[in-house]
This record gives sequence, structure tokens and C-alpha cells, in this order.
Amino acid sequence: MGFTFVKQSLTDGETKINKALLDPMQDGILAAQERLDIIEDRIEEALYKQISISPSFASMSVVYGTSTDNIIASWKLSKSAKYLRLSFPLDENYNVPTLVKEIIEETDADGTPKKVVQVTTLDGTKIKEGEEGFSNYDSFKLSAGESTWSLGNLKVTKDLTWTLYAVEENGKKQGDEIKYNGDTAYVKSITCTYLKYWGVGNEPESYNADFIKGLGKSSSGTSYGGSYEISSVNDQYIYFAFPKHFGSPSKFDIWENNFPDPFDQIKKVTVDDEGNETSEPLAVELDFYGAKLDYYIYRSRNKLTDTEKFSVKIS
Repeated sequence: MGFTFVKQSLTDGETKINKALLDPMQDGILAAQERLDIIEDRIEEALYKQISISPSFASMSVVYGTSTDNIIASWKLSKSAKYLRLSFPLDENYNVPTLVKEIIEETDADGTPKKVVQVTTLDGTKIKEGEEGFSNYDSFKLSAGESTWSLGNLKVTKDLTWTLYAVEENGKKQGDEIKYNGDTAYVKSITCTYLKYWGVGNEPESYNADFIKGLGKSSSGTSYGGSYEISSVNDQYIYFAFPKHFGSPSKFDIWENNFPDPFDQIKKVTVDDEGNETSEPLAVELDFYGAKLDYYIYRSRNKLTDTEKFSVKIS
């Protein structure tokens, strides 16, 4: 089947293809182009990968009361971002400021649009690329790859969490609209651990902080559970001291023979004017560089003797 082109004389002597025959051809071309656009969009959608943040460091724990300036937020971006926001506890009061680095749009004096990188500091100051102080934030990168940022000097008295939120630089096309739907958040916790004390000894004159810290052995953790090594014991008691908020152990297993052994919690006894006694667990306050924490003490009910090394399992 062929096409018949009809010529139409115009007053200026020119000739054109009859509009009645041209319109169907134009419609076909437009329809084909629309289909190609749809195919391109679907290919783009299939290949599209949203920006992601991955860790580039191991989990971290810090002992209660410790002041440290080596807590580093570290991460890796899969692609460049147009916006980054890092939130973290800054000091012992656990203020949660935010550090922001982003690409903003401005116009020159002559009205020419341009993109500028800007940092919003912890105190809210805005510094643009090229201005004084901007280079201090070079390690806080918008580009793909690894970035690091020091969280400052912190006194750790509880678990810390820092959060990074990122929006990618190039949006995903959806029809005629460009949407920056590629955004993601990454949360990382820094665990606060607590010192646990144990050892052997006789009945002290006073159960106080010096007694606990003088038991001889310590480790850090987040609960009382575990196995604790005793070098030897010679007609002495075995003592343990744990942070009050750990709660009370349900089982002490000396020599780990699966039999519970009797341990008593040290109590504070009060006698009223009528001679009536009341008791409650004795809480001993320990000072960790200015941070206070109460401890409970547990003692074997009987004195023990064993010249060999052994362990006590607590659960």
C-alpha cells in the first residue's frame, strides 16, 4: 500500500503536503516517541539504586564515666549527596545538635543561577564554600566514599546514638517531575559499659567504695551474667559488686558444676527507737571521674578454700 501526496497551490506559489495526510504521520511519530520515553524511564528505574550509607568501623563501647575524644562517626556513601545531616550528643548534658552540609541554589548579581555548598555548624552558623572556616569541614563529605567526623570530647554515662541522614544529589526522573526520593538514614549506637568487681577477702570493717575497688579483679559489661575467674581462696569469702541497675543475680555457680551456691546480698540494717530491725540492700556509691553510680555487693555465705584456679558462673 502506498501513500498519495496531494499538492495544494498557495498564493505565494509554494507547495506543501496536504495537512490532512500529514497529521496522522505526526501522531504516529509522537506515539512512538512516547513509547520510547516510557521504555527509557523503565530502564532508568530498573537501573536506579537509592543512595545508601554503610558503616566503615567496628562497634564501639566506652566504660561508664570515661571522658573520651576519640569517638569518631565514620561512614561510606554509595553516591554523592546533596544534603547530609549528622545528629549526635555533644556533651555530658546530652544536647543533640546537628551538623549539616548541603548544596543550595543561589543567583549571582547578574541573575545567573549557581549551586553553592554550605555548612550549618553546631551553633547554627552558616558557612559557604570559600569562606573562612569552611575547610574545617572537609572530612564531612558530600561526595561518594568514606567520611569521618569527631563527635567531640564526651563523658559517657549512658548509651549514645548518632544519626546520619542523606539525600542524593541527582534525583530520579518521574514523568516531567524530578523528585529527590533517594534518601536514607543511618543510626549507630555507642554502648556504655560498666565496671564489675570481684575477688576474695575477709569481712571488712566497712563496705565502701575502697573495699569494692580493692577486690582485685574487674571487667566491663552491660549485665552481671558471665564466668568470673578466681585465682585461689584460703578460708575467705568470695565477693562480687555490680551496678545497682543490673538487678540481682538468680544463680551463683562456684566451680561451674551446675549447682547453685549460696550467696547473700550485703544489707543495711536499721534499728528504730523500739528496737525493731529493718534491712534493705546496701547501695555503695562509686565515683567515676565525677559520674556517680550505686553498686550492690554479694558475698558467698560460707568461707571457702581452694588452692587451684576456678570460675564462678553467674546467671
